[in-house]
Amino acid sequence: MQVYFAMLTFVCALATASLFLPERMHIFRNVISFAGYSAMCIFIGLRDQVGGDWYNYLSIFQITGDSPLLLSAAMIEPMYAFCNKLVYLIGGDIHIVNLLCAAILLSSLFNFSRLIDTDSNLILFISTPYLLFVVGMNYTRQSVAIGLCLNAIGYFRKNRHRMFFLMAIFAFLFHYSAAFMLILGWINSVKRMVAAVSIAAIAALFFGGRYATYASTSSDMQSGGVWSRILIILIGLLVILVQRTKWRQETQLCKLLLRALIILMFITPLCLFFSTLVDRICLYLFFVYILGIGNSVKYAAYYFRSAYFMLVAAFSYGVFIAWFGFSPQASNYWFPYGNSLCNAFSEYLLS
Repeated sequence: MQVYFAMLTFVCALATASLFLPERMHIFRNVISFAGYSAMCIFIGLRDQVGGDWYNYLSIFQITGDSPLLLSAAMIEPMYAFCNKLVYLIGGDIHIVNLLCAAILLSSLFNFSRLIDTDSNLILFISTPYLLFVVGMNYTRQSVAIGLCLNAIGYFRKNRHRMFFLMAIFAFLFHYSAAFMLILGWINSVKRMVAAVSIAAIAALFFGGRYATYASTSSDMQSGGVWSRILIILIGLLVILVQRTKWRQETQLCKLLLRALIILMFITPLCLFFSTLVDRICLYLFFVYILGIGNSVKYAAYYFRSAYFMLVAAFSYGVFIAWFGFSPQASNYWFPYGNSLCNAFSEYLLS
């Protein structure tokens, strides 16, 4: 746990330095961002035997490497299959695949911060305890899809709808669950919402077998953390509601937030039966929390910014402690932390 705590504290220190940097020294923010995002990319991408799905992804890499690309793309999502095949052909291993996926995720997160005009180091810090440590180090291909969907949301804010759908489609090719973001951007009326439900029902007939675990009602397949995910999203919505006067200028983002709230209201009762399905959908709604918490500091008056940031930091550390201190998943699959770069360096010193 100490390694994760040290990494979280490192990005917290970078966010603090960036937020309170004198305006005449703003050029150094890019240097700070490069240091933070690069370190996190190595930390996530070169992890070794960390995460509950580690061996599943290792099997995917081996199967993809031994199979034709078209067959691999039929078995798993095309873009993730392509990444695995490319790394296999150049003689790499699963660590290089993870590094490539981490690079896409982190660069997407950085670009998202730029598109929403929020400090990139602050976005990195508030994303670290859950989005990066938990999702990024476990659901590799879905974490890439989520990062690309964050880009889509940023372009939606800029009223660049073509780029929104391009990013969402790209995310869909990494993980089919990103179809949720396509639906979120498309539904702007009751008719479209009904149509979306119909399309989802048809898609379930074709892809239901592949993702049967998501829709399983078995007690063994239920997600115990779904309520905490929903709580985090609601906290983001609450912060936005408190600062609603500041949000009046964000007309495009408010449209997405309203749709996200409506969807959250519909899917929350499903937690009683399909908690895993709701849990995966909530991963794409995590942008609500990032926007709410990130903008709370941006919208705060300068003399209150320190107090706001201290609250954000306290909550971020609280999320970290809740996961790493009490989750059996963390104790089983995240400890001890291993890194292939550190392992290679240790072997070099011992040789």
